[in-house]
Amino acid sequence: VHGVWAIDDDVQQYASGAPDWLDETAAVLAEDPVLTERRREHIKELVINDEIMSFEDWFNMQHPVYAAAMQLFAQRMESEGDGPSTGAYLFTVDDFEAAGLEIDSGAADFYSMSRGFIDYLAAKSNDPRALQLITQDLKDGVSMDKILRERGAAFGLPQTFEALDKDFADWMIGQA
Repeated sequence: VHGVWAIDDDVQQYASGAPDWLDETAAVLAEDPVLTERRREHIKELVINDEIMSFEDWFNMQHPVYAAAMQLFAQRMESEGDGPSTGAYLFTVDDFEAAGLEIDSGAADFYSMSRGFIDYLAAKSNDPRALQLITQDLKDGVSMDKILRERGAAFGLPQTFEALDKDFADWMIGQA
């Protein structure tokens, strides 16, 4: 995503200029098999316990760690003086804990939604380039709502968020 989506230096954002869900989906694809399985189990639990967020919310939400990351960044800038204000910063859970900052409890759900969505897309899609095409549409300014309405069927996906939520839950239950 970072190579495809330019970072706008005038906009504070969690990662690249892509929607946060897409950044995290790209990151989740690079995770090791142990963490991948843990995310798959977590998303199944959310579905089974009817605790899963809607895709409409997930596609549009800010990364749940963003606020704490901005606080940590501000603390570092204050303690280190005027340093570079652009670029990438890597923070670990230990960094947040050492700074006395709590990470949003929804972060695990957010990451697991990423894993669940990419697995679902791979299983349901009629086109192996679906994520690439969705990414290009998003980059071109098309909303996820419009992508589903106008191209969802071509990707083997439902055409509304409500139908996507239901189909995903049904599919996920079938995976359990």
